[in-house]
Amino acid sequence: MINTGMKNKHERHNDVIQEFNLPNFCASPWNSFHEGPQGLVSTCCKTREPIGWSNKQTYEEMYNSDHAKDVRAAFCVAKDIHSVKPAGYKK
Repeated sequence: MINTGMKNKHERHNDVIQEFNLPNFCASPWNSFHEGPQGLVSTCCKTREPIGWSNKQTYEEMYNSDHAKDVRAAFCVAKDIHSVKPAGYKK
């Protein structure tokens, strides 16, 4: 069990990485968004995959989207997070 005691967020983050062997783990998809100047929103700097546009969707809609859920799930299973693409993604 992780002892979070008086540790700062970086120490707690490192505890999760070590205890659960999740080298790609990032807590941001659960607690924050990254929004670009044009309104493009992503879950964290590790994925850089957009989950929506702040001028077209609410933050709740983006957070609860299937793609955002897939990104969070990928972090929990040490999956290559860069391979997680939104439904209908074409490159």
